[in-house]
Amino acid sequence: MNLPMVTKYNRESANGLFTPPNSLFHDQYKTAHAFVDGETFALRSKTFQSLLRRALFLTYHVAPRDADIKRLVAQMECTALFEGPLKRLVVRVGQAKGVFFYDLLHGEAVRVSPGAWEVVPAPILFRRHSHQRPQVQPVRNGDPWAIFDFVNIAEPDRLLFLVATICSFVPDIVHPALALFGGEGTGKSMAFCVVKRLVDPSLVDVLIAPKKLLELTQVLSHHYFSPLDNLSAIPESMSNLLAQAITGGGFSKRRLYTNDEDIIYELKRCIGVGGINLLITNPDLMDRALLFPLKEIGEKLSELELLARFEESRPHILGGIFDVLARAMALYPQVQVSELPRLADFYQWGCAIAEALGGMGSQFQEAFLRNIASKGAQLVHGDAFLEAVLRFMHRREVWRGYVKDAWEILARIAGPDARDASFPKSPRMLRQSLGRIRGTLDKNGITCTISDRHDEKGFPISFRKAGNLVQMLQATEKA
Repeated sequence: MNLPMVTKYNRESANGLFTPPNSLFHDQYKTAHAFVDGETFALRSKTFQSLLRRALFLTYHVAPRDADIKRLVAQMECTALFEGPLKRLVVRVGQAKGVFFYDLLHGEAVRVSPGAWEVVPAPILFRRHSHQRPQVQPVRNGDPWAIFDFVNIAEPDRLLFLVATICSFVPDIVHPALALFGGEGTGKSMAFCVVKRLVDPSLVDVLIAPKKLLELTQVLSHHYFSPLDNLSAIPESMSNLLAQAITGGGFSKRRLYTNDEDIIYELKRCIGVGGINLLITNPDLMDRALLFPLKEIGEKLSELELLARFEESRPHILGGIFDVLARAMALYPQVQVSELPRLADFYQWGCAIAEALGGMGSQFQEAFLRNIASKGAQLVHGDAFLEAVLRFMHRREVWRGYVKDAWEILARIAGPDARDASFPKSPRMLRQSLGRIRGTLDKNGITCTISDRHDEKGFPISFRKAGNLVQMLQATEKA
């Protein structure tokens, strides 16, 4: 059977934002793609090869052989890599020429510009994965506050939660992790399910965190918003990975059946973590999180009934989000903040979004700073080792001794909590554990120095304190 030669990519057609269908190009990782009827497909993917097989069959009425498909894909890949343009692909949310785009799938996207939004043919911008589901068509003049008909967030935290949800549609900035915690029946999973369906619809509403970091990296790469629910603990290695994925980081692994070829994951993602207790003990991850304690729901509906009601409201809530985002884009250049806290980009966009919600910029700032202030007490309360060190130095200015003695004293202070995962299992692990909490100790005026061993008693260690910890410890007891 004679197969048609692949038409060369028309470079002139790439001058504009939109390129015609059936174009060949490569992404930022030198992976070859085809843009067919508003959808982006990796040439090596089974989905594209199935589309190609079907197109050839419909054209020539003969089933192409595997060798024919392989040869044609190889030819197309050469064209995409060496003659096609470079297109940076993103998952679900991206921007081009100062305009935001949100992927609805099926060849459509929402184009959001200052003061306006519209549904348009999707540009060559989005990377697709098999788990993704199409988004509903948004309805203008919707009500984003209706999200709280389905999400159990306390009244004082609602503005901050809604701003964080709307801010998820802003591309290329650092988005804080949504940390939801509360007992059974507080609606953690439902809250994540609602936000997932609004921001990044998927066949899987709530994710189970894989134990292997490489598998978790792949999950984060494939989902724009990754709500990790029902966690019992967040190991230090996972905390570090999540913190990097929020801020933006690159990861790579060897491609199968090759010796030196990499698969690269470049992440800047929206993340949620949920559990009965606040599980974040890593200071870096805590700095990148917003904390939302949940209380038990009074009147309860079945999950199926609640989700059915949400699906009726989803187009209006989503449309309201785009209404607010378009207004916020117009207001953003006017936002002036005297002092930027951590998560500065989110804070500035949050101020613009809160103003677009009805002149609530100052209320957002108060809620954001209040949430930050609560982290210190929550971090101490959730870390047995950190709390033991703070209590140890509560009424001391200086303490000198040996690592083994310090570990035994801190274990007695922690009591049964010394069995917590945050507490070092032996004196040998004390140095590593102190390194983990060093940033928090510095903020509370405590320094720790471990010297080289000079006698049979072990390694000398000293603690010094500037100021007092009364306020911090009182806050911890209240938490």
